[in-house]
Amino acid sequence: MACVVLIAFLGYSCCTFKTEILRLMTDLQSVNEAKQILENQYQTLFDQFVLLNQSYFTLDADYTSLNETCETLAQNYTELSNEYYVLLTNYVDLTIAYHALNETYYSLLQNYTALEQAASSNYTMFLSQYQTLMQNYQQLLQNYTQFKSEYDEMHFAFYEPLLADNKVAPTVEELTQWLAADKTDKITYAYPDFVCGDFAVMLHMHAKMKHWDMGVVGVLGNLGDGSEFNHAFNAIICAGNTLKYVEPQTDAVFKATIGDGLWYFHPGFGMVHVREFIVMILFDNG
Repeated sequence: MACVVLIAFLGYSCCTFKTEILRLMTDLQSVNEAKQILENQYQTLFDQFVLLNQSYFTLDADYTSLNETCETLAQNYTELSNEYYVLLTNYVDLTIAYHALNETYYSLLQNYTALEQAASSNYTMFLSQYQTLMQNYQQLLQNYTQFKSEYDEMHFAFYEPLLADNKVAPTVEELTQWLAADKTDKITYAYPDFVCGDFAVMLHMHAKMKHWDMGVVGVLGNLGDGSEFNHAFNAIICAGNTLKYVEPQTDAVFKATIGDGLWYFHPGFGMVHVREFIVMILFDNG
């Protein structure tokens, strides 16, 4: 009976032991699984630690750089603050000067307004006088320009030589048109004050003002009725090497062959016998 009880007890104990072993095996497996989870978490945390450590060194370097930048900015701030106070001092001085100038400006403005009001009553009169003066000035300027041009021509005619490269040969038509406008022929003949030679010399000078090479010639001879003929007139070589004679008292332009011992027709006088032909003022002879 005791054996049976012992056997039963041992059987029960063995069964219990197996159950406990199974339980322990299950717990061991759970512990291993938890261990694996913890190891995985540890690895994850370690990897994060490595990243955080790298970030820490990066942030530490950035912090050092920012700290240096901060110190530089602080120095700049101090310098700028000093400059600001200097500028502020200057600003205050300028503000005071501005107010003084502003007061001066308003004082001058008042004076200007008073002067403007005083002058406004005379403005219309002064404007009218100014406009009149400007009109007179413009007229005088036109007259001056015209007189200056005429003076230059007269100065050239009286004081400068007519050189070869400065000569102009007019056409016969231009010569005729110019003579019609020239006033030499309108002068009254007055012996002995203004005679044929004076007419010829004056026309010669007028022609020189146009850079025309007009000469003065004279004929000593007789008319067809035998009366004495002593006369001065003009000669000019026109374009095309054409010799023309001009009677300055009548503006007659004529062509003739004039020479010692020859006869020629002179407008206003008729046929003339030439004893002597004289060139008193030279001209181009072609």
